[in-house]
Amino acid sequence: FIDNSPMEARVRILDSFKATPPEYIVVHDADYYAQKKMFGKFLGESLDDYIYDFSDVFKSWKLYLPERLVLENGPGTVVGTNHDEWKVDRVVMGMHDHHAGEANVV
Repeated sequence: FIDNSPMEARVRILDSFKATPPEYIVVHDADYYAQKKMFGKFLGESLDDYIYDFSDVFKSWKLYLPERLVLENGPGTVVGTNHDEWKVDRVVMGMHDHHAGEANVV
């Protein structure tokens, strides 16, 4: 579970797992990093949801956004894996709906 300060240190920790990745990685405030273009991508928003893509750091992932947003769009927590034998459904959980990303599912 990565949730330390300063925020930039989380990127270094995530990078350090590339050589020997754990089964799962949990990163808090993941939406912040996508918004700041540090990792992940903010793809836009629909009527009641924000849409992200974390395939640049995870082979399989799932983003959890709170139903009642504390900030403009978060904080969000992403659970991801880079192991071929493990899978996290790529589902973006938003304010009211669940949106499944079927394209590029590992």
